[in-house]
Amino acid sequence: MDKPELYSRCAAPTFAAVNIRQLEELWPTLTWPDQPLPVLEVGCGPGDITAKFLAPRLPGGTKIVSCDISPEMLRYAEEHNGRPGVISYESFDAAEKDLEGTAVWKHGPYSKAFALLLLHWVPDNRCAIQNIYRLLAEGGEAVFTVVPYVSVFAAYEEMAEEPRWKIYMEDVRKFVSPYQHSPDPAAELRQLLEAAGFQVLHCWAGEVEVVFRSEQELKVSSFLFVAEFLVSVNPFLNRLPLGERDDFIDDILQRMYKLNGIIKEVDSSSGESKIIYFYTSMKALAKKL
Repeated sequence: MDKPELYSRCAAPTFAAVNIRQLEELWPTLTWPDQPLPVLEVGCGPGDITAKFLAPRLPGGTKIVSCDISPEMLRYAEEHNGRPGVISYESFDAAEKDLEGTAVWKHGPYSKAFALLLLHWVPDNRCAIQNIYRLLAEGGEAVFTVVPYVSVFAAYEEMAEEPRWKIYMEDVRKFVSPYQHSPDPAAELRQLLEAAGFQVLHCWAGEVEVVFRSEQELKVSSFLFVAEFLVSVNPFLNRLPLGERDDFIDDILQRMYKLNGIIKEVDSSSGESKIIYFYTSMKALAKKL
């Protein structure tokens, strides 16, 4: 994702709300060492959750190393969510093969690792999970939130077969969740965690719905807001000619409607419209033995 301003405005608040709810459910179960060790956040994006949720809740003296593969996201995070002396932002690929050669490795080991809405963007989940395990101190804990299935990924797969879009989407598998077609994503994630050496303390998957309402004061329809939301997380859009981009997003939306990934409802009394966006969410808490 290379549109941090748009992502922070349109997608980050939605994802942050779901992530924070899941973090708040797990937070009381986390344990902390007597002597502070740094905390790692893998895939920090624009840094909103790092600065506004994680930093205020960590034990005194705890430093955060937040990393992302996107230079654009890191620049935005440092500018808008910098906390000198508390948060260090580093470039990092979660599936890095030379882990010990990274700045993230040099800052460790870590008492906690947060991989929030990360693994569905990483084709090699096995390597990413093994890396996170290696980065943790003994007894360290890792929190994962994942989107195993969402209709936009199904739309990508369909569109990658269409002659009009195929040339721009040849690497579509890189941008579809590895769990998209899994009959039991929680069991699959649990297996990967245990294979890496983790003790799995919690692993759950279930349906989530997000409601987008019309912004009456700005007179922006919920449909337009959802379109902007999709633009902010779309990995293909910058590859398309400008004249094709609106049709591309519209095609995604129409396919999501057909897949029942989004539905539109209108309140009979107020006339206010809303769009409900459905996806599967997964969260896990694991401990390094």
